[in-house]
This record gives sequence, C-alpha cells and structure tokens, in this order.
Amino acid sequence: MFTPFLKEDNFLNREPFVKDEVRFNVMHRIAAGDLAIGVKHEDKLLALQTPNRPMMIWVNKTLPRADWQQVLTGLIEYIKPERINGVMAEPDMALYFAQKYSADYNLNYECKMNLMSYHCLKVINFTVDSGNMRLAAAQDLNTIVEFRVAYIQETLDKEVEADSQIEIARKQIDSNRLYVWETAAGLVSMAYIAHVSQRHSRISCVYTPPAARCRGYAGSLVAQLCSKILQSDSTPVLYTNLRNPVSNHVYKKIGFTECGPIDEIYFVS
Repeated sequence: MFTPFLKEDNFLNREPFVKDEVRFNVMHRIAAGDLAIGVKHEDKLLALQTPNRPMMIWVNKTLPRADWQQVLTGLIEYIKPERINGVMAEPDMALYFAQKYSADYNLNYECKMNLMSYHCLKVINFTVDSGNMRLAAAQDLNTIVEFRVAYIQETLDKEVEADSQIEIARKQIDSNRLYVWETAAGLVSMAYIAHVSQRHSRISCVYTPPAARCRGYAGSLVAQLCSKILQSDSTPVLYTNLRNPVSNHVYKKIGFTECGPIDEIYFVS
C-alpha cells in the first residue's frame, strides 16, 4: 500500500534502504528539504521529489522484475494528480517508468545523465608536486563564481550568468565545506561537501579549469578531502557522469569503488 513519506519514519536509516544508500544518497538531501512528492510502499519503494527537480525512486533490489514493474506502475497511478518533469532511478527501472509515464501522458522522454555512484573506504595515496588544500575564503568569491559558471556549463550543458552564482558561491564559502587547491599561481581546483548524512559525506562541484588540468590537482584535492572525511568517521561518496571516463578513472585511482548506476530521464512535450 502506498502511504505518504514521513521524516519521522526514519526510512532512510534502516534496512533495506541502507543496503543501497550510497547509490541513493542524494535522497537524504531531498528528504531534508521541501517535498513536492514523498511516498513509500512498505519496504519496497521510496519516491521523493523537490519542486522543479526529477523524482528519485528507490526500489528494493531484491524484488523480482515482475514485482518491481508492478510497484512502479502503481506509483504512476498513485501520483496521478501530480505532474513530474523527470525521474532518477536504477537504469532499468528509470526506463520502465519513463516508458509507462510518457505513454500515459503522451510525452517524450530523454536520458540526460548516466551517473555512477561511488564510495571511498580507504584513500590510495595521490599527490602532486605543488599546491595544498585549504578552505575557500571570502577573498576567493570571484574565482569560485567563475568556477561554478564553467562547472554548470560543462556538467549540465547550461549557460548561466555569473551574477546568478554569487549568492550560491558565498553560501558555499560560508558553510566551511568548500575546499580549494591552491598553487603559487592561484586557485586551480575546487570541491564541495554538498551534504552530510548520518553515515556519508557527499562530494560535489569538483572542478578544475582547462588550463590547469592533467596535473593531478583535482585528484589531490579530492584525496585529501576524503582523508579528512574519513577521519571524522564519515564515508565519502560522490556521483560521476559515465560519459566522462577521465573523472571516473581518477576517482578509482584515489580509492573510490562503484556502488551502482543511476539514470536521470526528463519528460518533454
């Protein structure tokens, strides 16, 4: 039976969800915000969505194919009063949901991102000859804004104005979770701890400008940041775009291991 998701249920911190929570770690962040959709089906399914973002769906991976298809079909019927703009789920399930949902509402769908989830249980030594990690500071604001604009362009294929990123950059700096790699030439890379849950710290916004790439700066920054996270009894996690083999290779060299793929599919008229 489908029922509303309640934060008090502690669903995200108990079995069977925690067995697959690295792959669905972003659900901790979604659940902490304002929900447009929050629904669960016993221990079989959890679907969460914040306004104007794709709905993320976790399905108990022990379910036989026919059973998870039935549950996803039931979810489409349950959320019928709501219209969603996209879905994030395990690839087979994301595709099944997209096909059913788009057929019901005469929509088209497009897979925007093929993501891989990772966690790092132990850092493999990764060093470069120059530079050091430090927290981003107020004087770095303009550079962080430049990095964010370029990061969004590269990862989301989306153009944004620098002015739109000033307040976001300032908040990230003030959070004391934004780290940079600095050399004598200035800032050459950044990485952000986007969210901290009970067991994990999710790293995001890893960016190095093209002129500073292939020198190990981002790898060294993420490796040192992972060591810092592990020392705080948390496990580093992150998502990568599978269409970017370079970043996937670098993260594996640092010590990250794969925890399962996620596809992000959007619906269009």
